[in-house]
Amino acid sequence: MSNSTELTRAIIYARVSTDAQRDNYSVPVQIENAINYAEKRNYLLVGQKYVDPATGKDVPEGTPDAIAAYVDDHTSMEIKRPGLSQAMAYVAKEGVDVVIVYVLDRFARDSFIRQTLEFEFNKLGARVEYVLGDYEDEHIGETRKDLDDLVAKIENRNRARRVTEGRLKKAKSGLYVGGHPQYGYKLNKSSPGGLEIVTEQADVVIRIFNSFVHNRASIRAIVVSLNQDNIPSPSGKKWGRSTISRILNYEGYTGVYYYNKKKAQRSLTGKIVMPRERNKWIQIEIPPIISRYLFNLAQRRLADNKDHRRRQTKRGRFYLLQGMIFCTRCLKPYVAQTRQAGRGKSVRPSLTYRHRLKEGHCSNKTIAAQTIEIPVWHKVSQLILEPQILLDGYEKSLEQYQQGLGYHRQHLQTLHAEKEKASLKKQALLNSYLDPEIGLTKEEYLITKSQLENTENDILARIQELEGELASIPTPADLETFEAFTSEIREFILGDVEPLPFEKRRLFALMNIKVWIDPDGGAIEITGSFHRTGDDSNLDRGFSNTVLDSCAHRRRQPPWPASHAPAP
Repeated sequence: MSNSTELTRAIIYARVSTDAQRDNYSVPVQIENAINYAEKRNYLLVGQKYVDPATGKDVPEGTPDAIAAYVDDHTSMEIKRPGLSQAMAYVAKEGVDVVIVYVLDRFARDSFIRQTLEFEFNKLGARVEYVLGDYEDEHIGETRKDLDDLVAKIENRNRARRVTEGRLKKAKSGLYVGGHPQYGYKLNKSSPGGLEIVTEQADVVIRIFNSFVHNRASIRAIVVSLNQDNIPSPSGKKWGRSTISRILNYEGYTGVYYYNKKKAQRSLTGKIVMPRERNKWIQIEIPPIISRYLFNLAQRRLADNKDHRRRQTKRGRFYLLQGMIFCTRCLKPYVAQTRQAGRGKSVRPSLTYRHRLKEGHCSNKTIAAQTIEIPVWHKVSQLILEPQILLDGYEKSLEQYQQGLGYHRQHLQTLHAEKEKASLKKQALLNSYLDPEIGLTKEEYLITKSQLENTENDILARIQELEGELASIPTPADLETFEAFTSEIREFILGDVEPLPFEKRRLFALMNIKVWIDPDGGAIEITGSFHRTGDDSNLDRGFSNTVLDSCAHRRRQPPWPASHAPAP
């Protein structure tokens, strides 16, 4: 090919819909035909992106036999595509006469999108030419393009409909539908739901849930632990917080997977995902890895982390009651925040707890940390000095916990029996419809079937709601752990030694302490799993700062046990 400057300069553009399709022969076929098209017209192929003509994969510049081409693995319904943007940038910078595309639908299946892209390239001085299709005549060619666009759009929608119908049919048959299975599973058609448990990965999933729920480990701590033990992540790389979050949020680990929960609507800028109606979900039963109860506990803690710790505090600033202060009116938590002193002021920043209308709270209110933390600690320390009150509170909390579990489990068992009964009725209805002697009409069958499905969905919703309530029942701390720690705290209080802030916070967590503030009257109330029912927990807003003053000179003697040392 001659390098004469009189030659027409051209670039190649190819497209497939998904990244997985880069592994088939579509891109090499498009590239090969575009090269032949350019050679017949004596076009000079240029560009700054390169692909292997045999595989269609991107390769670096200078790779032997590489061809200059811009390739996308994006849907044609989007205007913004990486390869297309790079091609436009190159045309604008270097000056190109022609953009070669194999066939119309590789550029766009929608006539509006196709015309928009052609117009953008025309503004840059380049015309779009197609290997397949005679569009040379300006007027007839444009009409043929519109007709081909319409045919391509119809074929694409029919193909999408066939794929959707096939997936729905597969899901209704009780088999997993989707791409690569979630971590912990692999495809196996002979296994329930079409998925088989991968034992090594399932052990990691169980470890993650147990660490998060029972050991109260943070997601960051779980990441560090897994990486230190050299456990491979789903991608084979290092574990990250987003991966742990996806695992903790995957409901399928409980043995129930729902297909058709969401629907996607396309726009010029991408997809918009929206939830479907509950009665259109398809339930698929797969082998469970964890219990529903453990999953609900994890969701409960994730929700608490989101609601109670929405704003991360800066390092070095400790908030004793972060996530523990609530409004009695709107029941929403106060946010821990540092009030800045401002420029040119000698006053240091102060720690506060904040309530704001613009963040969905019922009022604007800011409380200095010392104002609330000092009286709360004073009240809790008084409880610590009365062991019998704590023991009575523990026994009462345990009794309520067991009663709640018993009632919820009994109700849950009843609902599962009702669900099974509804399923049997559906099967009996189908048998009646298929029996010619009964003579059940199709209309009668569909009406009754719809009623049974609505009943079944209502029962399922009640089951999930009850399971959520079951997970929300606070679990009393281990009695020995609680007594041992409170005993140590009690000894130091009696010895006139102020516990460290992190030790106070651990005590509050064991006691499930919550501080309730009335935004109207300013009254403060403390509740917790170990707080005796009926005890007067209202605190005086004008509580003296003598507790703070008397603690200023205290030093810890002797050192605290290593088991209570702060985490590194």
